[in-house]
Amino acid sequence: MKSWDTYQMIHLESHLKKNKLNFIDVSNPSLSMYDDNPTNRLMRTVLDAISQHEVETIRLRSKKALKQKRANGFRTGGIPYGYQSDEDGKLSYCELEQSNIRHLQACRDQGLSYAKIAVKMNKLSRNRSGEWLTNAVYRILKNLPKRLEEYNINVEDQDNGSKFET
Repeated sequence: MKSWDTYQMIHLESHLKKNKLNFIDVSNPSLSMYDDNPTNRLMRTVLDAISQHEVETIRLRSKKALKQKRANGFRTGGIPYGYQSDEDGKLSYCELEQSNIRHLQACRDQGLSYAKIAVKMNKLSRNRSGEWLTNAVYRILKNLPKRLEEYNINVEDQDNGSKFET
């Protein structure tokens, strides 16, 4: 049986055995968990560890590839607020949303709460989903520094509305 986590598999086997439930791995029935043969237990543990290593390696490679793609200015997932995407997925600034972000930041710098900023923004403009909500204002302002770093964005480039380069 392939498991993503060796510890979880050992725990599952122990739980099933304690409750006198039989589990047969169809991919390798000869490695029955009820066979008290130490060699079979060793083989199950080794195969589980190899499966776990494979999953962790794939996860690491995927994270690295996504990070590189973002560093090259391409989107991964949804389009971050303040940006637009061309047909190839290359991000560029959306001037209207960048203006909204600057306004959100200015209001926050003045000491306004997220709720008051949302009320003020609803009088001025709409966001992508329509009405400005407190949690949307909070998320945009909270994620802004992370997005700038994640997409390798130079803050000085933000005001000119052009495509940014890494």
